Amino acid sequence: MEFALLGTLLVACEGQLMPITSANQRIVLAALLMQPNQLVTADDLIDAIWSGRQPRAARPTMQNYVKRLRFGLGTTGRMRLITLNGGYQFAAEEREIDVARFRSLTKQELATAHRRAWEQASSVLGEALDVWRGPAFSDVPSELLARRYGPGLDELRRQAVEGKISAELHQGHHDMAIAELLPLVDADPLCERLRQLLMLALYRNGRRAAALAAYQDARTALRTDLGLAPGPALRDLHQKILRGERA
Repeated sequence: MEFALLGTLLVACEGQLMPITSANQRIVLAALLMQPNQLVTADDLIDAIWSGRQPRAARPTMQNYVKRLRFGLGTTGRMRLITLNGGYQFAAEEREIDVARFRSLTKQELATAHRRAWEQASSVLGEALDVWRGPAFSDVPSELLARRYGPGLDELRRQAVEGKISAELHQGHHDMAIAELLPLVDADPLCERLRQLLMLALYRNGRRAAALAAYQDARTALRTDLGLAPGPALRDLHQKILRGERA
């Protein structure tokens, strides 16, 4: 089976999608998939569903969601949802869950990048990023899951994006890096690391004036929105470009 959380929640068995139409059943499944092969307590599931505002009959209602989810997962899937003393466990392998694959690929290839294996790092980080179909848990309406897992996944995705582009720059793929960076900078204009990579890509592509203009854009955005000056890394790169350093 395949389970996807990086975007809308999707479940597939032998290539056939298995729709989980109930929002609360999606919350239960997402909470279990984020801790595969581990006990997830009944209280944790109740918190995930109602975020501290549970009704009086929360436990039997949650148990009913689990029961319906089992039915919705079909013959193969229902055997994976195991009842344990105090809660539930979902049996799944890392390769079956997109979040687990993304984490594994990203951490492995960020380490590869540190060993300067740039081509491999670029390729596998690209594969990891392709797993994302949209914001994580986009149709799983759980405040608790969003708080608990969202920031960490977003940060790891940011690291993967920056690692992939950095690897492309080390390989001399400046045009490719610029094409990827421009929409990313537009979407996150206050991220200094993305601005730094864009300046570097433009400069190495022979576009010194554009690189300097990118610094001024960053400086204006930071001053206007945050009242801050660019950080040391961005200022240092700006000075190096002004001096025309070949390195």
